[in-house]
Amino acid sequence: MKRTIILILLAATALSAEQPAIAIIDLEAKLCAKELADAVSDILRTEVIGSGRFRVIERAQLAKVIEEHAFQLSGMVEASTIAEFGKLVGADYVALGSVSVLGGTYTVTLRFIDVETAEAVLGKTESTDSQSGLPDVCRRLAAALTGLPYSGSSSGGYSYSSGSGGRIAFYSDRDGDREIFVMDSDGRNQTQLTFNGSEDKFPDWSPDGRRIAFVSDRDGDREIFVMDADGRNQTQLTFNSSEDAFPAWSPDGRRIAFNRYNDDYDEIFVMDADGRNQTQLTNSSGVDDCPSWSPDGRRIAFVSDRDGDREIFVMDADGRNQTQLTNNGSGDYSPAWSPDGRRIAFISDRDGDYEVFVMDSDGRNQTQLTNNASQDAYPAWSPDGRRIAFSSLRDGDWEIFVMDADGRNQTQLTNNASGDWCPAWSPAD
Repeated sequence: MKRTIILILLAATALSAEQPAIAIIDLEAKLCAKELADAVSDILRTEVIGSGRFRVIERAQLAKVIEEHAFQLSGMVEASTIAEFGKLVGADYVALGSVSVLGGTYTVTLRFIDVETAEAVLGKTESTDSQSGLPDVCRRLAAALTGLPYSGSSSGGYSYSSGSGGRIAFYSDRDGDREIFVMDSDGRNQTQLTFNGSEDKFPDWSPDGRRIAFVSDRDGDREIFVMDADGRNQTQLTFNSSEDAFPAWSPDGRRIAFNRYNDDYDEIFVMDADGRNQTQLTNSSGVDDCPSWSPDGRRIAFVSDRDGDREIFVMDADGRNQTQLTNNGSGDYSPAWSPDGRRIAFISDRDGDYEVFVMDSDGRNQTQLTNNASQDAYPAWSPDGRRIAFSSLRDGDWEIFVMDADGRNQTQLTNNASGDWCPAWSPAD
């Protein structure tokens, strides 16, 4: 019945040819860390924005009114008080609620207030038995708020706002351990995808943009996992006592290259995208890691210290014809192939600290793009080849930056007291 009421309200507002405005108050933390409640609030906001059904009022505007009028909007607040707040911020509706954790169950409770009538038109609670299920909880709640059918993923009735430049996945320790996040290419809508007490790192998008491979040590050692691009359906692909890292999708989406290491070896492997047919490609006396596929899928760039220091190499996709591209007494690392296959970005400490460089795919014309006294790492090309995202330590902690492919217009995308690393650009829409 309440779902029908919401649909009628939204349809009536649509007749005015103007989106109804909604104020989404950050969820209250009950028996859980405030950081977790904030992360859930971010996901919920992103889902509602992506629905296209509402104009979501900026947080800064809400905070200003709360401070100026000393509103207390936590706990069981009267609907009339919430409606009064909604009028002051120019909202048609107000959503508020809480996040709690009890006995291993994660619960999100949401109230939806019609500002004009000062009545609750929706009260809904969703639960999950793991943090990884919280994004799905937010999707169900967003579906209830927007009146759209719950499709089980963000690719259904609504989707994450991606902006014209696509999205960038990265990992961050802002919640206390390293987790996978995603944001628009301009730094907006930063959304946490993984939630667990372990380390989740090194995201890489599938060529169709529907999945993200990543590394997690949630089973005790580093293994390769894959999940939907919205964080759902997290699935482990490798199971062994060694350490697996640096997953890289092949351009056709059928295979994933990765690095496996233990006390005896450190080599490049490849497997089917479902984890089957794991095959070793390199077999050297040194360390081989950090694979990157060429856009045509015929070659793989990688890093090796077989000559005594880290250098960039390239090989055929079956491991043959391993050829050294860089050769200097410093360390070259983190190769990333440009979308047109003509260039490879990488990092080098040949000037005393790690900077981003670019070279032709045959190793010629090595050119330095960044130049500062700090460290720059993990370059990643935009789908159109015009920009490069990277991590930098230049503001005192690791943040994500982006620049033009020639090194100009270096712009900071993330800004927090924690570390943000390893950007991975989603494929073109």
